[in-house]
Amino acid sequence: MRYRKNIKGGEKKIIDQKTILKTVSRGTALFLAAVLFAGSILTGCASTEKSSKSRKNNGSADHEITVAINSETGSLDPAGSIALTYLAYSVSALDELLTFDENGEIEYRAAQSYEVNEDFTTWTFHLRKDALWSDGGEVTSADFKNTIVRALDPESGSGYAVYLFPILNAEKIYNKEADIETLGVELPDDKTIVFHLEKPCVYFLDLLRLPVYTPSCSKYADAANRGWEKDPKTSLSNGPFYLAEYVPNQYFTLKKNEYYWGKDNISLEKITYRFLMTHSLWQRLMKREKLMWQQRFLLRSWNYMTEKKICL
Repeated sequence: MRYRKNIKGGEKKIIDQKTILKTVSRGTALFLAAVLFAGSILTGCASTEKSSKSRKNNGSADHEITVAINSETGSLDPAGSIALTYLAYSVSALDELLTFDENGEIEYRAAQSYEVNEDFTTWTFHLRKDALWSDGGEVTSADFKNTIVRALDPESGSGYAVYLFPILNAEKIYNKEADIETLGVELPDDKTIVFHLEKPCVYFLDLLRLPVYTPSCSKYADAANRGWEKDPKTSLSNGPFYLAEYVPNQYFTLKKNEYYWGKDNISLEKITYRFLMTHSLWQRLMKREKLMWQQRFLLRSWNYMTEKKICL
């Protein structure tokens, strides 16, 4: 597979995926694979709901899903100590600058365009004018820098801070060898963010899908491990869904974000993620679901045979 990178002036340069994979660590690849997998689940559910709605015009179509995930782990803060709970949340609630579709073509999210210089050391991204937080506030370039700056503080506990090191002086700042003012992230205006890198980095677009490159609202996200990210009043989203409720060790609920720029393409209204504490609990739930499915199947079969007057 090959990725197309937009070059300043409209020219496109094709970079072979093998070149990219050689430079991205196994940990990054695993995270990206998990994001793609979770995204396919969400897309599949949304597609199912949409087709169900087209088949049923009587308003009976269900627009909610419940997803079982592993026990509660880590933070929902992209700059904090994150694990599987963040993955479930972020794939539904946070928009990165851009991503890639199944054909390796660029799919813009929070950004609407970008340019890169000839030696791949300066990357400029232009944000959507209609990119909004779930409270209606404007998503700005400062919100993206906010996550980066906080992740470069070792006290945040981010396991992904190392993937910021291609940015000029990021590693030195993390190691307390340079001031944050020297960071190679420039904000010409509220809708433009420029990354100045230490050296050429052809796979930089792939890094943008990692947590530390996603935005966190500067209004509330002042530090890691403060609890703001699990409080619906302060945990804002720029993606398709927002955090509506969080009950520790039990579940959290996301609802459709009416301020999302792509809301017309979202058919789901609510997603509930339930934490499963033990493997035995998972087995019991699956057994119950299997029994319910068998009962529905038998009922439908009986109704069909009755309608067709089929005798056993």
